[in-house]
Amino acid sequence: QGALTLQIVNAAGKVVRTYSSTDRVLDPDPARDPEAYNRVCQKNPKAPDCNLPMYWAAPTVALSAQPGMHRAIWDLRYNPVADERDDLAEDENGNGAVPHRTFPAMDAPWAPPGVYTVRLTASGKRLEQPLTLRLDPRVKTPAVGLSLLASLSTEMYDDAVATRAAYTRARALRARLESASAPGAEALRARVDSIAPEDRGEDRGARARRARDESAAPPTLRSAGNELMAAAMSMQGADNAPTANQIAACARARARYRTVIARWSVLEKTAHASLGTN
Repeated sequence: QGALTLQIVNAAGKVVRTYSSTDRVLDPDPARDPEAYNRVCQKNPKAPDCNLPMYWAAPTVALSAQPGMHRAIWDLRYNPVADERDDLAEDENGNGAVPHRTFPAMDAPWAPPGVYTVRLTASGKRLEQPLTLRLDPRVKTPAVGLSLLASLSTEMYDDAVATRAAYTRARALRARLESASAPGAEALRARVDSIAPEDRGEDRGARARRARDESAAPPTLRSAGNELMAAAMSMQGADNAPTANQIAACARARARYRTVIARWSVLEKTAHASLGTN
């Protein structure tokens, strides 16, 4: 039968959100079996949801691939850049919580109003239905301001996604260089570590503090990605035109992204040439 997927596609044909019957589900689930999950937290305090009361978290759910009628809810956001479940453990700055209905914090912008397509793929068949996302009628922001908000948010998000993909490739390349005997492999490993430092497994607060410390240093793929997402998410609080400070933050994030991606492109080609791969 295979996996079942539900995708939200924008007017340009780009998939902006994907749900699947193979999505990650916590087992045990803190919302369904808090006693069992508490034992998980005792062994690994940094596991998802362990810094929150066990009765906060909503159950993790994947789409059902079983025959019958099922309900799925799109939260009107793009795909998260990172696994949102990993960040919920540190998300203690929210405005409130509902017992067993507190969902993960999302590191992704809101989808702008417009025409979308809901695409369901199951058992080799594809079904599509139109979906119109409308602006709250109480919003009186001029169209030009909303257009700038959408374009800047999408640009920052898309670049953050590209940066994360580059980081993943960089760490995979670093692993290959670890056992390589090619000339200059040690120097290449050091260069990769400088542009794509190993993930320290930090929580959100530690990442934010380190991002501030790195703001004056040459950008890395991680710091550039964090800066891009910070710029995007700073504009997500309301349907208002971006402020001058927010536009300036996007410009800084854009410049640092272009700098680090250019450096990574050269390094990636050099490393593959050294390894004799493409």
